[in-house]
Amino acid sequence: MDDGLEKFLSPLTVFEEETQIWPPLGTMRIRCYLTDKMPPVRYVSSARAVVIDGDQVLLVQDRDGVHIIPGGKLEPGESPEEAMRREVIEETGWSLVFCTPIGVLHFTHVRPMSEGQGTQPDFLQVVYAGIPGKYHPELRETDGYEIGAEFVSIDQVRQMTLGTGQETYIETAIKATSLSP
Repeated sequence: MDDGLEKFLSPLTVFEEETQIWPPLGTMRIRCYLTDKMPPVRYVSSARAVVIDGDQVLLVQDRDGVHIIPGGKLEPGESPEEAMRREVIEETGWSLVFCTPIGVLHFTHVRPMSEGQGTQPDFLQVVYAGIPGKYHPELRETDGYEIGAEFVSIDQVRQMTLGTGQETYIETAIKATSLSP
């Protein structure tokens, strides 16, 4: 890990960690952190959001299962927030009227990367809490990886088995959105 990334992460505490196989990237160690601080953008590959609407959360279904953190890769020149807003609307159709950073996911390649892999050995995804605005069905991409998205009760989602860190991120997002202006 380079010095700039270590400087950003060192004051933070890991609340969950696991190792997953991510085709085509290979075996990745994923560490979850809570923070409202933005990391240096050079380490950010993508941005995601937990979208809270009162006592409901936006649940996304993709080809591999369900999750509560829609989002995706930054395009050239995009900030993490711009990428997150664009990706949320493309994946779910929902714009956001409020968002605030709540954490980061830190990905590390467990094995050395192969030539031409095209990604850093360490990279971050910024996680935001968001409040939905208007639904734009015409902006939702229907030919992507995501199959659908709907608001479901937070209590229902608490009973599900979610991916790395999502239980903590949903509780943090509930608090963050309740404090929104």
